[in-house]
Amino acid sequence: MEQRYDTLTIEQVISGSTASRQGLTGSGHVGKRFFSMVNVLKFEFRSDESVTKRGFLARYHTILSVCGGSFTSLNGSFSSPFNSDGKYPNNANCRYEIRVPQDRRIVLTFDDFELEQGYDKLGIKQLSSRSLVHVTELTGSKVTGRSFTSAENLFVLQFTSDKTVTARGFVARYHTIKSGSKKGALADMDTD
Repeated sequence: MEQRYDTLTIEQVISGSTASRQGLTGSGHVGKRFFSMVNVLKFEFRSDESVTKRGFLARYHTILSVCGGSFTSLNGSFSSPFNSDGKYPNNANCRYEIRVPQDRRIVLTFDDFELEQGYDKLGIKQLSSRSLVHVTELTGSKVTGRSFTSAENLFVLQFTSDKTVTARGFVARYHTIKSGSKKGALADMDTD
């Protein structure tokens, strides 16, 4: 897209009204990810009559947005539940279980993460020697881009929110690796 003259506008739409709008122009957006916490996105491309460029190519996929669930496929994605305002509800108590074959390990990555700091939390437990053990408790917004690898074939996530402030929530994806691909202990790595 030609800088300043060609634009792509992305709008999140709630009940027929624009909730948020982001404009892109020029280059430098390859590989950039955008997350919508609502189920309607509107894209508008405008170009002037002079210089032409390659334009843009966008891909999308939907993410299951429910309060809890059980996942057994070798890869998948899910998110915290959302209200029509694009934020998770108050008093949420959601359990997500990812269980894969015993010869696999789970790599869990957070593509977006924003919870009320200190009050709304996402706890992670994993299977270790046939017992569920506490791994970590996540809150706030400094989790986006982090990945966690399970020691065995099970992760259990527990999302809870209090009765007041809410935020965007989280978007997570996972894939599996063979047991021997990583050490048997939980690996927490920044993917910046």
